Amino acid sequence: MLAQVLLAIALGLVDPAAASGAATPLREVVYTASYSDTHSQNTTSYYGNQQAEAAQSDRGTITVDVMQVAAGTLGLRVTETWNSTGTPHTYTGNVGADCSINFAPESIQMITRQLLGFFCRSLGSAHAYTADEQWVVDGPAHTGLKETYDVTKVDGPKVTIHESRVSNTSTVSAGELSGDSTIVYEPTALAPISGSYDLHIAAGSYATIEEDTILLRFDRVSDSLEPGQ
Repeated sequence: MLAQVLLAIALGLVDPAAASGAATPLREVVYTASYSDTHSQNTTSYYGNQQAEAAQSDRGTITVDVMQVAAGTLGLRVTETWNSTGTPHTYTGNVGADCSINFAPESIQMITRQLLGFFCRSLGSAHAYTADEQWVVDGPAHTGLKETYDVTKVDGPKVTIHESRVSNTSTVSAGELSGDSTIVYEPTALAPISGSYDLHIAAGSYATIEEDTILLRFDRVSDSLEPGQ
């Protein structure tokens, strides 16, 4: 479900897309969110090792407006407001019936793509969501990515899902991904409650290795379909 977005790690704020109109959404869910990306580079040469490191992070809110539902596809308007700018950026796209996240590449942030995957309408009935249930999702062949999901807790309508992911590539130049995530999900509500992602991505060549350590967090603040929460 999430494999198609994991290698897109440009976490900095991007230019806003044109906002949609002010139509009233069918549903509005608001999250607080944060992300950080620590990038390191190690270059080996005749003169020794050279190391460099840079980091970026931000906090803010993500508002998900469901504008349309058609044949299992959700038409969405997403507004991100990050503390670094304080300016809302609004984008439009959809979550397909196949759980694909269809927004322009240079639009929503990686953390937003992660949480939107759990809005997929078919996901709510795809599994029994009983304790100790497990399923595996394979990513595109060229990534060698494998995602394993385990239901670790059932608390009324909410379930806690642990996700581990690893890529099996023959060379580091192809890129290697690993990480663990914990998501609290409500299948009957078709939306995530919270999420915590710890990811590590490495790529490079014999002489230069680049690594990213990515931390993503989100928590639901409100849901217009659950006004009494």
